[in-house]
Amino acid sequence: MKKTLSLILLCCLSMAVAQNLNRQMVVDSLWESTKVNISREEGKAYLLVHSQIQNLKFDSQRAIEKVITISSGDWQIVLPAGTHFLKIDAEGFQRLELPARNFAAKRTYEMNIRAIGFAPSVRADENLFDVIFQCNETGVYSSYGDYPPILQKEKTILYKLPKGDYTFRFQKQGFTDEVQTVAVNGPREITITLKPGTMSSAKRIKLPGIVRITSEPSGAEVIIDGQRVGLTPFDNDLAAGNHQLELRKAMYYPDVSTFALDEGITLQIPRTLKPRFGYISVVTTPPNASVYVDGKLLGSTPISRRELESSRHTLRIELPLHHQITKEFETKDGEEGRITETIKPAFGSLEVQSSPESGAEVYVDGRRVGATPYTNPQLSSGKYLLKVTKQLFSDAEEQIVIEDGQTLKKTVLLGKNFGDLEVVAPQSNIFLNGAQVGTGAYTARLKPGKYALKADRGALYVPAEQDVYLILGEKKEIRLEPQPRLGSVSIFVEPREASDAEIFIGNESKGNAPKVLPLIVGDYSLTLKKSNFLDVTERFTLKEGEERRLRLTMLTYEGSIQARRDKWGQAKWTSIVGTLVAGGAAVYFNQQAEKSYKSYQNATLSADAATYRDQTKRNDLYFKVSASVSGTLLVSTLVSWIVQSSQ
Repeated sequence: MKKTLSLILLCCLSMAVAQNLNRQMVVDSLWESTKVNISREEGKAYLLVHSQIQNLKFDSQRAIEKVITISSGDWQIVLPAGTHFLKIDAEGFQRLELPARNFAAKRTYEMNIRAIGFAPSVRADENLFDVIFQCNETGVYSSYGDYPPILQKEKTILYKLPKGDYTFRFQKQGFTDEVQTVAVNGPREITITLKPGTMSSAKRIKLPGIVRITSEPSGAEVIIDGQRVGLTPFDNDLAAGNHQLELRKAMYYPDVSTFALDEGITLQIPRTLKPRFGYISVVTTPPNASVYVDGKLLGSTPISRRELESSRHTLRIELPLHHQITKEFETKDGEEGRITETIKPAFGSLEVQSSPESGAEVYVDGRRVGATPYTNPQLSSGKYLLKVTKQLFSDAEEQIVIEDGQTLKKTVLLGKNFGDLEVVAPQSNIFLNGAQVGTGAYTARLKPGKYALKADRGALYVPAEQDVYLILGEKKEIRLEPQPRLGSVSIFVEPREASDAEIFIGNESKGNAPKVLPLIVGDYSLTLKKSNFLDVTERFTLKEGEERRLRLTMLTYEGSIQARRDKWGQAKWTSIVGTLVAGGAAVYFNQQAEKSYKSYQNATLSADAATYRDQTKRNDLYFKVSASVSGTLLVSTLVSWIVQSSQ
């Protein structure tokens, strides 16, 4: 029984202690006092604090010079003149943090502090969680702890609270109050259903006042009694009573304060948010490096005067083919930091030559990168497998190391894996192992081995063939001459006076008869020529190995048909020329006769008419004579042509 009582007492004591730790202090008023302090010192300000809360402790971002306990509940604080962010602590109470306030030199100020009910601890430096209530009604009053209810016109009510347990109350005229206790350890969304009934605590809801909250800068999130109500500038009615105000904006310190709002009163609350950021500039050599702060990309260098939250940060600088830089730095409120870094290259350069020839393919770690001469000015430092290959040469392979900022020059010696073959076959098609590879001449690098060569000049020649054995590094020169397929013709001429006639094969003279001519097989036209003899032409076909004999007879020119034909041919051409000349004269005299006749017709004097008449008669006579001569010669031409053709 005693153990049970002890446990109950211990639990009650724990609840009481926990309850006391949640008590809050608020500033009722702060004003410049008219009390005279005869001990005022130069550069000092004085603050008189009055409170029923015992054992208050005072602190500021600037050193407090002295705290004097005047009596129980009264303190005198000596401050350096200037702006202070006062912090006040007491056992069992939340810390009270006052917004920035300027305390003038040799002035005295007074402040009243009192305790208010119980509420969950709200710390400006804690993370807040969104607690969303979805109500089935609009115009619902909501609250938690001892805070006055706040009217929400929409069905959604948003609280932003630190981790803890909270008891919420939801009220609306004509509905029964809804009370829920919520454990907040992360974002929550809760449905609230109000049921028709009697509003049990309606009589305790005070009339509203109007609160106007502004901030510098604007756009700060406004949280009243834990409930998010909007952004600054904020202007709305609010239930009368004591309230807690919290303003939050990214890159600024949360501003937490309390205020008392009376019924029907308009309260102006201006707040200046303290910046929670400094500035950072980053310059690198070389530029255009990516800068990451706490894992997030800030930009590329150079970066100038970028705002950054006051805190310790991790900086990472990255630039392709350069060593990464990682370091920590601290940004302080309002201060400007500058980071200058030289980024060390994480690459070298590679130059590859090949001997005895260029044009070899270069592979780095199995990937083809180019051909010799090859240069890569920026290759990441490290070990690589270099391979150089060229057709008909032995591959070269080795491991290389690229060092920061260094140039590695490699000349790779390639071993020959071939022999050189040169083939000359004038006017012939050249074949290698049955495939045509050239005409007239052929040069190639071939792997060692046996090769079959052939030179073909067509059907009139016997192909030249040869097997070649090529040795590594050897150079062979081969000449192939296809041999003609031959026959012969023996030529004899009669009579004896023409026996030495000149022999022509086509238009080429082959000497004088009698003669034996070796000829390539084929079709030929042979002509004999001798002065005072008619030409003799003989056509024949010569076969391979054939020995043909030709005995030809030549006729003299005199008295021959050819001579008669030549005579009539000469007469024909003479008649043609005469016909053309006489015909031309006839045309000319005819034109002159017509001209003089027209002049005769147009003459006005008898003497002129007689002259033109005589000219017309004379030209007409000449025309008739010329036309007669031309006609006679034309007949002679036809006769000569007919006689020549009949010979």
